Amino acid sequence: MFSCGASHDEDYPRAAFGAGLFGHNFNVTNNCGRCLKVASILGRREVKVRIVHERNDHGLELDLHSFNRLDVDGGADVEGQLTVRYRFESC
Repeated sequence: MFSCGASHDEDYPRAAFGAGLFGHNFNVTNNCGRCLKVASILGRREVKVRIVHERNDHGLELDLHSFNRLDVDGGADVEGQLTVRYRFESC
């Protein structure tokens, strides 16, 4: 994981993305620093995060606080994975 150039502020938790998550034509420069609304499939919980890092795969990595907030039943803590919905939103 490496910085994509966005600065982190305390208003939004951090997220790292894999460019493949958004499709083959995802432009890192244009999307770094944008916010995502991420919602748990299992519950009605959601968080807004700012993309500040890039990954070399197709995943979305949330900071621990955001991950735990979305882990409704505690099962993802063992697996380290959640199934989520996401969309870009203004910060």
